[in-house]
Amino acid sequence: MYTILVAEGEAEIKDYLRLALTLQGLKVQFADSGEEVLSLIGDHSQQLSLVLLDIFLSVRDGWDTLKAMRQLRPDLPVVMMSAAATPRNVIAAMSYGAKDFLAKPIGHEELKNTIERALNVKLPLATSVRAGKGEALSFSGSWSSKIALLLERVACSDVPVLLQGETGVGKEVLARKLHARSRRADRPFLKLNCAALPSELVESELFGYEKGAFTGAFKSTPGKFEMANGGTIFLDEIGDMDVKLQAKLLQVLQDREFHRLGAKETSRVDVRVMAASHCDFDKAIREGHFREDLYYRLNIIDIHIPPLRERLDEI
Repeated sequence: MYTILVAEGEAEIKDYLRLALTLQGLKVQFADSGEEVLSLIGDHSQQLSLVLLDIFLSVRDGWDTLKAMRQLRPDLPVVMMSAAATPRNVIAAMSYGAKDFLAKPIGHEELKNTIERALNVKLPLATSVRAGKGEALSFSGSWSSKIALLLERVACSDVPVLLQGETGVGKEVLARKLHARSRRADRPFLKLNCAALPSELVESELFGYEKGAFTGAFKSTPGKFEMANGGTIFLDEIGDMDVKLQAKLLQVLQDREFHRLGAKETSRVDVRVMAASHCDFDKAIREGHFREDLYYRLNIIDIHIPPLRERLDEI
């Protein structure tokens, strides 16, 4: 089994890489700093096959770490990672001895192909639940067996999940099962249908409001994000959410903080977001109805649920 050392500081990306690499049959180790990377590499009892190295690390950044690694283990393949995938950074990575460069957000197929090139191997096919725009983490067998494996592998993660499929295929049912098997199972699972309310009410329902924020706001009221703190929030029909409100949701996903309507102070929450929709996101993004950056934030694990007519074993 190949062992991949992932040097990454962002918890959400670590969760995704742990899931994506494990599903490819790879063993994964993590390091939070450049110093920890060098310590693990210097420990010859560690049988490392490849290092995925983020540019922006604490204590010692990716550049200094890569240079030091070339002295310790010149034979160990390294792939640099960063959202700052500028031509200058890519060229610098190669000149310092990196095998390749992965631009964030990282798609599953791109990750798989890059590892195969770096190790000069062919990884086994895992048929998929999607993970990233147009890509998928897959499982073989019937839909029932796929879901059983999915629940086992994905439920324990804290990354966002996007559930897609026709109306009535069971998106909420699956979201509740993922929550029930997660470490947040003893915390709230709250749902909001984004298509059932006007955008102004969706905002107050999600983020809450202060007394006097608008006509009829007679007392301060928490929103679903605060009430679900520590648990899961399920945003049904998110494709119908107003574009202006999408920007505020993006801030919660990025920074885990927001403002109640009419509030001056910032509220912080720890909530796992699951979203569902039957819309065509590619079309919605092209037409300006859905933010592409929000789509990528939600689309860490993208599960397409087929209709019952394609799951005949369940009838």
